[in-house]
Amino acid sequence: MIKLKKYKIWTILIFIQYLIYENIVFVFPDYFGGSIFKYIVYSYKVFFPLILFQVWKFSINQFLSNKTLKNYTIFIILFMTWAIVPTFFNGNIFDYLKLFALFFFFIGALGFFSKNPKAIDLMLKILIAYVLFAFVQYFLIVYFEYYGRNPGRDLVGPFGILGNNGARIGFLDPPIIRMTGFWREPSNFSGAAFAAYFVSRYFYSKERKKQWKLISIVCLLCGFLSISNAGYLAFGFALGFFEFFKKNKKNLSNKVKLIFLSFSGMLLVLLALFGRSYVTENKIENPYIRAISGVRSLSNNIDVSSGRLEGYNEVFDYIKENPIGIGVQVTGSTGIPAPAGAPMYWLYLVGIPGIFFLLMRDFFLFKKCITVIKTNSNFKYICLAYIVIFTQQAIYGSWIDPNILIFSIIILINNPKN
Repeated sequence: MIKLKKYKIWTILIFIQYLIYENIVFVFPDYFGGSIFKYIVYSYKVFFPLILFQVWKFSINQFLSNKTLKNYTIFIILFMTWAIVPTFFNGNIFDYLKLFALFFFFIGALGFFSKNPKAIDLMLKILIAYVLFAFVQYFLIVYFEYYGRNPGRDLVGPFGILGNNGARIGFLDPPIIRMTGFWREPSNFSGAAFAAYFVSRYFYSKERKKQWKLISIVCLLCGFLSISNAGYLAFGFALGFFEFFKKNKKNLSNKVKLIFLSFSGMLLVLLALFGRSYVTENKIENPYIRAISGVRSLSNNIDVSSGRLEGYNEVFDYIKENPIGIGVQVTGSTGIPAPAGAPMYWLYLVGIPGIFFLLMRDFFLFKKCITVIKTNSNFKYICLAYIVIFTQQAIYGSWIDPNILIFSIIILINNPKN
């Protein structure tokens, strides 16, 4: 019997908390496992952070000595404190209390990783393995031609082991399946895959094993196979961020690399922001260009933003009249549904003060990332992985789920310049 060390068990338990927010089976537990499974998943989602918080207490002295951590935590608390105000008037107090599970997870995971530094590399390797598993799923989907569209949220393959193939480029024959794995959306997967690319580069820089270079290429390919504009934007922004803030060297090879990466990052950002509009307005009929840019139809009546711009305008119109927000709730239950992107989502729920506190939280983390990048240490790759997740979630995500909190914690406790 294999005996796992204590820190390995806790690392796996923390990763399960990550899965509850990302894996489609756990996101829709009643659909896949009925009411009993739903009860188990929701109980874990609520009670595990409390147990983690109680077992792995974070040292108050370490907290006080870490300036960035203090600022980061203060603005989380300010965000949660302010969120009570609009929730009291229009929101749902039970939905608001769910934020405490995430806060306890943050503090508990902070204590755990600070006391078990080996767990950091293990957590990152598990994430990479999960992305690589999605690559295997994708290969088998294409090889065995699981092209049939399943109704609802059904998974494909024996016992659903090959994951979600619902996202596809349907106007091609056979259709191009967008790599999704067990994630809810290709966008979520793209953030994880591009982040895994940078994490693999971190391990290669640290261990100098060629396997990590190969794995990084596979993860990079996975990110592009998701065919997600949010992923393109996130990866391109991370490349541009790195090239802008790193210490430039004057030799020719570094200048060539700078030009190439800057140009590549700029192209990805432009593709993400303007690709759909350009293809639609110019009636470009090449199916592969349409597939890459995410254009499903060339009709003039098609919204190239997939409804996002309309949703943004509705939120802005609401906030003009109600700057404190509608309150924490399941959006759409009252009022208008909130857009999927984190900034507009929280702007709608907790208003201008709330989104300000949330942005200030990450402002201090970005400052630390800039410091790390300028030192040119291999840890810069972890910062770039965080930037990928942050940017991807700006288009589709929440900015406060375990995914982004885990990367935030790793950066907060591992950079010596606090």
